[in-house]
Amino acid sequence: MNRVTVAAALANAFHPFLGKQRDGLLAPIKPGKACEIRPAAWRFGQQHQSLMLQAPLTTQHLLSVDSLPDSDNTHSAKQNPLYRIHDETHLAFSARLDRVIQLARSGKPEAVVATPQATLSVNPSVIGTYSLGSGIQMILSPDQLSVIDECGNILFATVPQQNFLVGSHDTSIDVRTNRGFISYEEQSSRPTITTQKVQNINYSNQGLLISGYMISSKGKEVPYSVKLKAESHHGKNYLRLVTTTDGLDQLGIRLCKQKGDQFHGMGAQAEFALQGFREICTRELGVDKGDNFFATLYTELTNPHSSGSPSTTYSFAPSLFWRKASGAASILAVRTPERTVVENNLEDAFIVRADTNQLEFTLYCGENYNDAMDTFTDHIGRMMPPPKWTQEGAIIGIKRSFSDMQRVFEKSKEGGLKVSAAWVENWCGDIYSMWWRVLRTWCLSPEDHQTWLSEVEQLSDASGIRGMLTYFSPTVSENTKIFNEAKEKGYLVNNLHDTPYLITESQFRCGLLDLTREEVREWFVDEYLLPHFRKDENRRALSMGAMIDFSENYPKDAKPRASLGLSASQVHQLFPEFWAMTVNLLLAKLDEESPGSSEELLFFRRGFTVRPPAEGEASAVDPFQIWMGDQITSWGRHNGLASLLPYALSLGLTGKPYVHADIGLYTTLRANGLIGFLFRLAGAIEERNEELLIRSMEINAFMALMRSHEGMMQDLQYWDSPSMIEHFAKCQRLFDTLRPARERLSDEYQQTGAPIIRPMWWHSKIPEAAKLEDQAMYGPDIVFKPIVKPGVDRTPIFLPEGHWVNVFTGENFASTPDNRWIEVGAPLGQPALLARLASDAERELSVLKACDDS
Repeated sequence: MNRVTVAAALANAFHPFLGKQRDGLLAPIKPGKACEIRPAAWRFGQQHQSLMLQAPLTTQHLLSVDSLPDSDNTHSAKQNPLYRIHDETHLAFSARLDRVIQLARSGKPEAVVATPQATLSVNPSVIGTYSLGSGIQMILSPDQLSVIDECGNILFATVPQQNFLVGSHDTSIDVRTNRGFISYEEQSSRPTITTQKVQNINYSNQGLLISGYMISSKGKEVPYSVKLKAESHHGKNYLRLVTTTDGLDQLGIRLCKQKGDQFHGMGAQAEFALQGFREICTRELGVDKGDNFFATLYTELTNPHSSGSPSTTYSFAPSLFWRKASGAASILAVRTPERTVVENNLEDAFIVRADTNQLEFTLYCGENYNDAMDTFTDHIGRMMPPPKWTQEGAIIGIKRSFSDMQRVFEKSKEGGLKVSAAWVENWCGDIYSMWWRVLRTWCLSPEDHQTWLSEVEQLSDASGIRGMLTYFSPTVSENTKIFNEAKEKGYLVNNLHDTPYLITESQFRCGLLDLTREEVREWFVDEYLLPHFRKDENRRALSMGAMIDFSENYPKDAKPRASLGLSASQVHQLFPEFWAMTVNLLLAKLDEESPGSSEELLFFRRGFTVRPPAEGEASAVDPFQIWMGDQITSWGRHNGLASLLPYALSLGLTGKPYVHADIGLYTTLRANGLIGFLFRLAGAIEERNEELLIRSMEINAFMALMRSHEGMMQDLQYWDSPSMIEHFAKCQRLFDTLRPARERLSDEYQQTGAPIIRPMWWHSKIPEAAKLEDQAMYGPDIVFKPIVKPGVDRTPIFLPEGHWVNVFTGENFASTPDNRWIEVGAPLGQPALLARLASDAERELSVLKACDDS
């Protein structure tokens, strides 16, 4: 620890005892009383109660801390025999304490059990070469199956003499849930496969069919079939594989990998190079994700399963980018709607398996990275770029009155910060639990509606902003107008007793709209979403975009309607798709009413929404941006500031390059007294500080757009000092200056699927580049490295081959085989940023030196 780090740790520890820390433009919002309601009308200084409540909410309608039942309800998930569902939302304190003591003694149990290898036996009569179409062939030898393209390149192969199908039966998995926080714990005594026999191979209209049987460790024979079919989209070939069996609970495939192969992608992953086990499943991100042991203990004690692990993420995706040592690449995209596990803990193989008896995936291959991404994104559909107005200034997250907003925007303008829009998360009201939360009514009273439009118009005239962004989720607060309407119509998700499933959110409860039903989606869009985004005769709308939140909390012990044909666990996995379908319906209706005029910005912390299309389905344009979730206000590697660049790199290789994060980060743990002092001293609790806030501004200058957030506890804000406003303005100028490069890279993505923020190995063949995940390239001519540690103002940076210029200082550097590393200064407001000498990027970024000199 250096002196700066020690000083920061002590300041953090003594934070509650240092007196008033904020004397900025606006006072912090005072904490409320438990279950206190603040209707939307407070924003206008009015006294009337919002008409969106059937009756004023009182504590009797809500859950107080004392009234939460202490229980551990275990439900039988009959639709999926693997799962034993434990609802631990209201787990007794004594049980939480026992879990924390166990964690302190031995750490978290391994959630996934490794799959052992087995032997392969092939019927001699089926050994040979088979055409799959489009020049792709399958070769079956006595001990191996391989697939090659028309040039003889191996697309994939199985491990010699080992089974390529894996599975188990009589499996038991404890699924422990707390709203969207979910932990899977596999039992290690499951019977597994010991031998796989390939008996027959036949052609059909479905492709090439391989059949045989597997023998389990208990001597049970289990038949299986594998369908292989080469398909094409826009002249680009890919391979579809579907394997099914009767008698197994889990089924997967084992594929050979070579020394030097690496795996990336799978959504927003904090560890860019994926090792060990990764689970593809819909769930909450987790708080500290293992960054601080004491933070893990604290979060588990206060909120079971909420700490997360290095692999938990909101923005997961069922696609694995397989970078081969040969320079080729493949993308394996899973379609199976159940939890899927990727095992990358073996030297010569990796395994993809699902909690079901069928596994379906598509393999997109290329001779290089660009080819693979082009085929993949062309088939699944590419994202729409953000609206042009988002490139013209920062979007300010603010939960204040309109008069407060005007003061903030005036001071921002004085400090040189351009503001394009305001994002008002709590637009329809607040409810206080342990912090101010959004009251989920999803509309304003008629009085508030008209006042809102007038206030926004005045604010736009005074400050020059384009308009307001808001917030939506599929949950609805109990006893509100929308809740009672949905309950009366039978539009809420039901529990096993056929009554609305009430989800506890801190100290209040919500229903969940059953968006698996077309009539519910139509009703929600027509009655609540369309009136919110529809322009009136004066071209005014309540909102020009929204955060599309919360798709992770469909209960695994809910009761889906029988006609859907999906189990509760499958609906939980797919619920983000149904939420996205709802918003897509909104966009279609807006376009019908006013073709081609839509400029809405919709940002989604997406889940299971990039599966490859089913056979015969068309690809679809993705209208959502991605925000990377609720990072904790820390410098942490797995969910603090240092996680943002690996998240962005991983999403880019998932085919989702338009991403951003909350400037200032979001989640702040809170504890007072001696416990709070000790946790702060241990680094388990960190409040926002000026250095962290500014460094988060810097990294977001390289994202698709810049958006701030007040944070969970509304700690330090950028408007609290003129210096922070000036730093924000400086980072926003960097964002502006990068715009030509960003637009070129965006155009390239639209044509080829190549990511915008790229790993160093995308443009550099130097082996050393393959190990780097704390710096990145912005196309071939820009290298940048964000500062993600406190007290750092100089940093080493790796440069690919060529001549480079520090755009802030004008210094020139030559990268040679003997000298790939340099050290550059990186004071606050100035990340390490170099451009290739004499490139367009160098000419565009040269203005930064002039701004810095002035």
